[in-house]
Amino acid sequence: MVSFISFICIDLGNSYYCVGVWQNDSVEIVSNDHNNHTFFSYVSFTDSERLIGDAAKNQTAMNPTNTFYDANHLIGRRFNDIDFKNETKDFTTVNISSMVLTKMKDTAKAYIDEKVSNDETTKKKYETGRVGAATRGFPGGDASNASNNNGSTVENID
Repeated sequence: MVSFISFICIDLGNSYYCVGVWQNDSVEIVSNDHNNHTFFSYVSFTDSERLIGDAAKNQTAMNPTNTFYDANHLIGRRFNDIDFKNETKDFTTVNISSMVLTKMKDTAKAYIDEKVSNDETTKKKYETGRVGAATRGFPGGDASNASNNNGSTVENID
């Protein structure tokens, strides 16, 4: 009997993200590297590395200038002058959210320990206009692969 992974599903909440995998005819919610089922929507840039999720949130007080959170609230805006590895960089909120999504996808891949053939992200049904267009800009976002699941738009992000 051949076993395969159908989907990684990522729920883009406002403050938290959640990732699950569809396998064995059910959804399994994946824990992050801090053993939590939700991922904080935080990205932080230190002098030497980029931190995502809990690690970024935990050092916010020490590095507030280069820490971003709840990126979905900010989609469509630009951020200038982020200091990362002694260089000034510009990021959009789509870039920041994509970093969180990439971390979640990598966590799910490690959980299932297999190559992922399909992965999808959900966004709220009412996300249209600027926000909807921006989330279609996530890595590999392709509206032609969209489907509808319980009123949410689902898009391939691989």
